[in-house]
Amino acid sequence: MKGFKLAVLGSIFLGLGLLVVNLGFAKEVRKDLAPVEAASPDLLVHSAVINPTPVLGEDIGKVVIAVVNRGNADAAASELRLNCMAEGCVQPMDCNNISQALNAVIPIKSLKVQEMTTVEWVPPMPVKWVQGEFTIVTVVDYTNDISESDEANNIRKESISMTSLKPISTAPPAQAVAPQVTAPVAPEAPVPVVPAPVSKPTKASTKK
Repeated sequence: MKGFKLAVLGSIFLGLGLLVVNLGFAKEVRKDLAPVEAASPDLLVHSAVINPTPVLGEDIGKVVIAVVNRGNADAAASELRLNCMAEGCVQPMDCNNISQALNAVIPIKSLKVQEMTTVEWVPPMPVKWVQGEFTIVTVVDYTNDISESDEANNIRKESISMTSLKPISTAPPAQAVAPQVTAPVAPEAPVPVVPAPVSKPTKASTKK
């Protein structure tokens, strides 16, 4: 009887030992099978500016665009799309001309991790800024050829507001005329009245 109890206790301890080993092995297996985040690039339009600063009536200058790879893997060469949304022009054709001038596909070289590149683009035809509201839109990897960690940050918009200027008069400025000041006339002094001398009677005239 005593030997039977010892055998039962031994079996229980042996089962517990196997259970602990199995749990540890299973835990180790789950750790090994945990998904590892894949390395991928992340292209971003860092800035897009017009140089020189837009001035009403002046030619549109070059567009300077900076693109950076913020991912943890190198990015292959890609293309950037440049567009301009124009509205509020006095003449609709002016808005159309500016939209066509700022419309291009610009190649972007391959970028290493955390590398930035700057590209410049000049409109092929000279077009002048007119009154209106303009939005410069740049989209890097616009064809989605590169698998990125963040696909939502590939677009950037820059707003430009061009308002009318007050007309500058070309007429020469009128010369200021000094007001003519009339000196006050002093009142004439009163002429003193001198009484006529009274003649005294002579002694000859008093004798009779």
